[in-house]
Amino acid sequence: MINKLTNIIYIFITTILLSGCFGSNVSPMIQDNYNAAGMLIKKAQIDEGTIVIISTIVDINDLQNTTALGRTISEQLTSEFVNYGLKMLEMKLGKNVYIKEHTGELVLSRDITRIANKVKAEVLVAGTYSNTNNLVYINLKIINPKTSIILSTIDYTLQKDDNIKCLLNESFLCQEKF
Repeated sequence: MINKLTNIIYIFITTILLSGCFGSNVSPMIQDNYNAAGMLIKKAQIDEGTIVIISTIVDINDLQNTTALGRTISEQLTSEFVNYGLKMLEMKLGKNVYIKEHTGELVLSRDITRIANKVKAEVLVAGTYSNTNNLVYINLKIINPKTSIILSTIDYTLQKDDNIKCLLNESFLCQEKF
């Protein structure tokens, strides 16, 4: 009995120690973006294999511009959409979407239907962020590009830390420009 209990305790402690060393090293921002992607997909009831394009998440105050934060959120959403089995079209390889240098793939425009038809997307993901003193508010939408009908939407916030401030170009402590 004591050996069995010792083995169970050993396995328990080893599991805890190993999970600390090799466990998920996902930042809160990545986890928040992954959670948002999963909720969007479930709410829109998108089937595995659906062809999706994702635009760069843009500044709500200037839909033609973004920061490294908007581009990073888009990349993280793409990762999670792929993990859900969706077919993500890599927009950086094509010439069918307005790609603004140092900004990203912009689709929040009147040309949304034309863009989606050219790339044969079944759904489109677009979104905005609003920057405040302590939080960044994110709004994401899954849109049917043929009808412009919003299939699902989600709102969430990111707590501003030093990394997010760097991605927003707000910190003089950042070593590199994004």
